[in-house]
Amino acid sequence: MATREQVPQNFKLEGSAAQLRCLMETIAEALKRAAQSTEPVAAQGNIGSLDIEVRVHNPDATLAVRPDSREE
Repeated sequence: MATREQVPQNFKLEGSAAQLRCLMETIAEALKRAAQSTEPVAAQGNIGSLDIEVRVHNPDATLAVRPDSREE
């Protein structure tokens, strides 16, 4: 059986106030939808060229930050 490589649990978010506000609002929207549903939900936001997608899965899901392309 293969073992999973331990991934550091620390990360930093940096951006403009508008970008971080958009992220915060998108997270809040996803959490609001999740509270009203038993299924996984997603919320999307964008500001300029920044597209944000937040998915809420089951309570056992781990936090993941996934760049959409190799340049990110």
